[in-house]
Amino acid sequence: MSRIWIKAACFLAVVVFSANSFANGLGTISGHVFHRSSVDCIPHAKVLLYDFSGAIIDSSLTDDSGHFDFDVAAGNYYLSAESENLVKKYYPNEYLFRDADNISIRGGQSINIPFVLETGGGITGDFNCQGRDANHGLITALKIDDPAAGLYKSISLNGPFPSSFVITGLLPGTYKILGRARGNGTEYYPGVDNFMDARPLTIVANSVLGSISFGLNPVGWGTIQGQAIDKTNGNNLTGIVINAYQWQDFWQDPNLMTATTHDDGTFSLHVPAGEYFVFASYLDQNNPGDYKALYYDNRFNAIDANAVVVRPDSNVDGINFAIDYSVRHDLSISGNVTDFNNNAGLSDIVVTAIDHTTGLGVASAYSSHNGDFSINNLASGQYILMFSGAYIIPSFFNNTENWQNGEVILLQDNSRYVTSEAITQDYGNFGLAIIGNVTSRNMPLEGARIYAYPVGEDDPVAYARSNSDGHYEIICGLIPGSYVVKCDMYGYWSDTYSSPVNLDLLNNPISDNVNFQMRSLRNDAITSRPNDDAVRLSSNYPNPFKAQTSIELFSAGDTPREINIVVYNLLGQKVGDKSITIMPGPNLIKWNLHNFTGDVPSGVYFYKVAGSTKSYRMTLLK
Repeated sequence: MSRIWIKAACFLAVVVFSANSFANGLGTISGHVFHRSSVDCIPHAKVLLYDFSGAIIDSSLTDDSGHFDFDVAAGNYYLSAESENLVKKYYPNEYLFRDADNISIRGGQSINIPFVLETGGGITGDFNCQGRDANHGLITALKIDDPAAGLYKSISLNGPFPSSFVITGLLPGTYKILGRARGNGTEYYPGVDNFMDARPLTIVANSVLGSISFGLNPVGWGTIQGQAIDKTNGNNLTGIVINAYQWQDFWQDPNLMTATTHDDGTFSLHVPAGEYFVFASYLDQNNPGDYKALYYDNRFNAIDANAVVVRPDSNVDGINFAIDYSVRHDLSISGNVTDFNNNAGLSDIVVTAIDHTTGLGVASAYSSHNGDFSINNLASGQYILMFSGAYIIPSFFNNTENWQNGEVILLQDNSRYVTSEAITQDYGNFGLAIIGNVTSRNMPLEGARIYAYPVGEDDPVAYARSNSDGHYEIICGLIPGSYVVKCDMYGYWSDTYSSPVNLDLLNNPISDNVNFQMRSLRNDAITSRPNDDAVRLSSNYPNPFKAQTSIELFSAGDTPREINIVVYNLLGQKVGDKSITIMPGPNLIKWNLHNFTGDVPSGVYFYKVAGSTKSYRMTLLK
């Protein structure tokens, strides 16, 4: 078994206790912001305090000595610091929120947090757009290389236009720059309409690139219509706020549109053509004063939401919201995943929450450097957890490779904390191999997991996944001996090869034709057949993903068929497609970096079956 090395935090938080804080139940997060060294303080730097979802809950400016402090209730928080011309950082020393460490504080506790910011680079230029509605613009610099690929910084512009702009504090590296404005198409520098043709720009510290200019053109407008109802009684809901936006930080989006439902629960939004995320904002009756967002197609997390495509002079109807006030949507499954061999926390493990009723992955998260993870904004229901990653053997909570044996986590009124172990994959290759094919109804089955267990042992030592041809090869982690070989895939009965497989270096180094014919769970809701001959696309997992993800798809036909999976960027431009043969019943389609057209950056993409109008969202983190 191999061990995963854990990166060390760059700063040490100093913890002390205050008698006054014990009395009022508050803790204190304080510290200093420095530039380059611990003696070069930064006055008037902005320090932001976040909750677990990344929402800003408080802010402060440092004093003349670079000092800041927050009085907070006991809980878990995230912290960032930024200043003009300097690169923003999250505690302890990260550029992206997803890589930050949470700060856990108790009543009466005082934690000191130091920040050291570095000098960045910048861009400047002119911005112009057309149309009477073009009174708000947005310039975004998107980093496309490591470190921190996917990092972006935006600046909002208000008319009249043309006007100049400047963005500073950019982490040195390679960027592509885009401009947006209400009623206008998105433009990439230098004057192109798609990401692939955009010119990469090199940003260096203490330098500002000039002449980065934009001249946007108007697009047509269309309409989004729908209705909000109370799911529990069918009554129309009036006064529900409906929002439609394109840019992920919707409050900055120039094309953000808002409407309120009428007495009959209906709403109508007149919007510029493009792809929109639409959500209803409503008061959570389980948590007075707290508002919840229900995205179109019954999603509670923006990262899993489906896009609504609006074309010029079109009317997109049926964007409806069935709000269930009786169900909580602020629950979470958090925990810690450790190495089976040494109990060390494992980083970059993808933890996916799978709806036990539908079998669909609804949300996922990466474990931090110490193995902690938190899957947030879950609704009440039943879930099972899947652990996967580049260095571990996939498993389900609690420590099983068979999805049917996975422990069901019931979320009702409280969130859950779980701990689990993962077995790291030994990538030593000793010239031994177990090879075979996985089929269902005599057709190749992609995405099945095949495990090798030493005879007499309960834990696997090696595994492989079947490819699009149903073929698999276990070539790492094997030593001479006898193995029980099992195959597992969500929506199918687990299968064990008929006899142990014996391997030795001299007489039988390779055992091939270890084949599996998987049987689908036809009476399960996961594979329930619709009445028509449709292809039903579902969520991908893991999501977000780094190198590869799997797209769930159900075919109601009785024979194999050819389809195309097509992937688009935020502008609706095709960035990849894949022609595949799907089988009747459930299918798991692999999508990896090679399926994209060219070197696409980190960000949000959408996929759908060619010819359909319904799309699903995937997030790439490179």
